[in-house]
Amino acid sequence: MLSAKGRMGEPPEWPLLAMPVQAHGWDLWYNMWWCTQAAMWEHLGQQIEVAMSVRELLTKQLLDDLRRVSVNVVHRLVQVRADRGQVGQEGPPNDGAHVPGTDPHSGLVQQS
Repeated sequence: MLSAKGRMGEPPEWPLLAMPVQAHGWDLWYNMWWCTQAAMWEHLGQQIEVAMSVRELLTKQLLDDLRRVSVNVVHRLVQVRADRGQVGQEGPPNDGAHVPGTDPHSGLVQQS
């Protein structure tokens, strides 16, 4: 029978030495080892499985954060183009100014 209080004591050492965990990961690692089923994970020697779960959760959170940021950047770029009256035009926003050191016809940087 598992204790409703959860597993007591410090969590085990992080077992994935080749994949060190960062600050937010430590919080998740500690919290997982305080839950009720952690006593059984410890009994079964499942530290690696729990560590891999932590890594997967952190990876998913990072990908979700990156997706949110990229969506916000795209929305902001669309808004900037709309503010400039460039919605629906091909290519990046351009105020017509030539950038020194580039070929205005190819978009490539000229070598000196």
